[in-house]
Amino acid sequence: MDYSTQLPFPRKMSYHVFMAFFGKPTLLFYLLRTGFIVYGSNLSEPVTFPYDQEVVKNLEVANKTELRTQLLEFFKQFNLKEADIAIVLSEQVIFHKVFPELEKDRLEKELTIFVNEVPFEQKNVISDSWSKDQITHIYALNKEIYEIFQPTIAELKWQIVSVLPLFMFFAADTDPQSFNNKNELTPEEVQYIVKNRDVVKTENLLILEPLVLRAPTLDDRLTTPQQKKYVTFGLILFILIVWLVIIFFLVRSFRH
Repeated sequence: MDYSTQLPFPRKMSYHVFMAFFGKPTLLFYLLRTGFIVYGSNLSEPVTFPYDQEVVKNLEVANKTELRTQLLEFFKQFNLKEADIAIVLSEQVIFHKVFPELEKDRLEKELTIFVNEVPFEQKNVISDSWSKDQITHIYALNKEIYEIFQPTIAELKWQIVSVLPLFMFFAADTDPQSFNNKNELTPEEVQYIVKNRDVVKTENLLILEPLVLRAPTLDDRLTTPQQKKYVTFGLILFILIVWLVIIFFLVRSFRH
């Protein structure tokens, strides 16, 4: 298949704007729900790889062997003996929630609830939080969506150097909705992402320690004092009703 013809762009764009993280040619993979786009210093324009819907569906990899075969065929067209790969996760492939800056205890509760609601097998879920400018972001995703690249990348003797969500590079846009329809990157955005090594060094998913999950408790889900007060009142009322019913039947039995 000639993937180079499957470009979603209406015009030619020059992407000779960056070269490397560590002296090697750099390719940036921008992951979308239906495929990914490759940007690179050796490419005259971006190239897109659409997922076969029988192979990748709803952000889950159904056929790893077939996808690896397709990826190898696709990557060989770049004719690179070595390359550093920067993977950027669009808002389409992550679950993302934003709060005013959270303290540690509240953050742990929110993250636990959030991760347990993500619709993937828990063993495949990776999650983290990130705070900037008094805003806390929590996010989660199916790690298979980027780990699937690793065997093919290794076979080509390339190296994945970073995996990061797009929002970390443009934190001024704190609303996740602002990225939902971000189906491509501009040359300026690509250049900024590749040069922003501070975020890469500190927030890289490749160095993230696995999150130890637990089932969310009722206390986790009660995030305000008012909610806790209502639940406490409800429990007291329930216990009172139970006791009244017991007393009623005891008194009735004595009368008989």
